[in-house]
Amino acid sequence: MPPDSCLCLALFAPGSVDAEVGRLQATIFREQGLASAHAVPPLVPIGFVRDGDAAEGLPAGEARTLLAGVEGAVTAPWRAGTAGLRWHEGFLFLGMESGTLWAQAREALRARGAFAEPGFFPCAEGFLLGCGDATDAQRASIRLEPPRLAFSSATIALVRLSSPFGSGGYWREVYWETLEERPLRGRRVR
Repeated sequence: MPPDSCLCLALFAPGSVDAEVGRLQATIFREQGLASAHAVPPLVPIGFVRDGDAAEGLPAGEARTLLAGVEGAVTAPWRAGTAGLRWHEGFLFLGMESGTLWAQAREALRARGAFAEPGFFPCAEGFLLGCGDATDAQRASIRLEPPRLAFSSATIALVRLSSPFGSGGYWREVYWETLEERPLRGRRVR
């Protein structure tokens, strides 16, 4: 995988939750001037995906199969909610409590042999808020009251991220594209 590009399996929340997380990202950007806070859309990174040698990434059929396998590994019904701000490996996340949803999706990605980390940022159970470019003083001064949000529907997607700065500064210039997506319903256990 070239250092300036990676594939991320991510969860995207419904529009109302997406908008609230986007407002939080915008507030961090406005108050702290941290480009990484607003570099990517509101997403919950599940894991980075082995990309193969092809510049275009996984063929569409493999991407669909991967998403179907991950989606089928999640137990339904599920419900997720936000759980405060959390730092993870130098990046800020709006924490999420999803029961087993996030862990099941991440384990399914591993089980399919497609897992490839690290990527541009760490993966954690929560919405990535960036701040990887924050100084210690900026980290200490981020004291926001995050919104309490809950949702029971979402989309999982394979997202290509590319930047001439790679993981060391992707937020300076980043391009992202959704390659494949599907509703995250999960499977019912009887």
